[in-house]
Amino acid sequence: MMEAMSRARLNKMTKGKSLYAAGEIPPIGHLPTHMHAFAVRQDRHGEPRLSLQEEIVPTPVPGSGEVVIMVMAAGLSMSTIWSCLGIPTTPFIAGASSYQIPGSDCAGVVWTVGSDVTDWQVGDEVVVYPVVQRDCMDSSVESIPAQVWGYEISHGALAQFARVRTEQLLPRPLHLTWAESACHLSGLATAYRMLFGHPPHVVGPGKAVLVWGAAQGIGAMATQLIKVIGAKAVAVVGDSEQEKVARRLGATSIIYFSYLSSQEIITDVENMKIYNLWKSKNAAFTAAAHAALGQTCGFDIVLECPGRITFPLSCQLVRRGGMVVFSSGTTGYTFSFDARPAWRREIRLQGSHLPSRTDAAAANKLVHAGSINPCLAAVFDWQEAPVAHTHMLHSGFQPDNMAVLVQSRDRNDSTMFWKHE
Repeated sequence: MMEAMSRARLNKMTKGKSLYAAGEIPPIGHLPTHMHAFAVRQDRHGEPRLSLQEEIVPTPVPGSGEVVIMVMAAGLSMSTIWSCLGIPTTPFIAGASSYQIPGSDCAGVVWTVGSDVTDWQVGDEVVVYPVVQRDCMDSSVESIPAQVWGYEISHGALAQFARVRTEQLLPRPLHLTWAESACHLSGLATAYRMLFGHPPHVVGPGKAVLVWGAAQGIGAMATQLIKVIGAKAVAVVGDSEQEKVARRLGATSIIYFSYLSSQEIITDVENMKIYNLWKSKNAAFTAAAHAALGQTCGFDIVLECPGRITFPLSCQLVRRGGMVVFSSGTTGYTFSFDARPAWRREIRLQGSHLPSRTDAAAANKLVHAGSINPCLAAVFDWQEAPVAHTHMLHSGFQPDNMAVLVQSRDRNDSTMFWKHE
């Protein structure tokens, strides 16, 4: 009853239909009763091409401190794939909804606002910082619980309309297309926190950082941030195409390492035969890292995302008093490594998770200034969303980011300059 009354108040000044086709733009400010969305249900977990299905669902209405945005484009992300697979956790664990609309990155237009919202107005073009903090709306992430919007929350970006808290909104860089705006903020804000969010171990001019996976995702964003600050990025890549990307983004040196073909996972550090074999097989990589660095004392920071395969090497390559900062584990979450370098050289092993709003806002300003390339490699049409995410699941470590057009239909469209009357 309350939702029906709220919707009636929102629509009293506009006239429109109850449902619009994907890509069809309603009168500004008008919320239809239903919308098109790609949804996941618990009884069909699996590959995105099967689990991610288009449905007609009720359109959300903004509550206190919330707005509803019309989604113009959404970024492809691993969180959507995790929602589809139900791995490493199902989004239905809390039992809040019978379906989930995934998607954690998007760009869109503020379409309706809650009654107490004053900082944003209808027509504002925005990107969404995908972290919802329930207990404390400040810039920290210590106010747990914090949840990933579009993964741990039942509504996300793969829909015509999405409900977000005002604290999640940041101004959209208008020099970018909708697809470019939608694809990068999660990775960029995460990289920003890894490099600047754990003082005193922060990137600065003259420092050296080893970046695993420097041509895709978080690594691609980190490489650019390192260049912007005047530090040295040594990029680890898998092939010549990734090398081209990493150099374009600002890497000063390149080291090759194939995560997918490498099976040299250390299993028993205390078995000297196994440990020495592991060291000998990685000696060439270690020598290449020292050559790229120009010294043998190690990196100030090693930025880790692959995890299981690479973490033992990272601990060997950081300098005394330096930091290995890690977020996720794309090759596996179980780390086996020699702890002796960590305590002998007093290395900081720093986990890094959700970026704060301060992190996201600072990173977004660099995008506005033109200092960060969103690294958009592919744009998919609305109906291609399940296929696109399936491609992402099976393509391995590919360069650059991808996006799906939602309400936008022009891949080169940068803005519609919405006017609120």
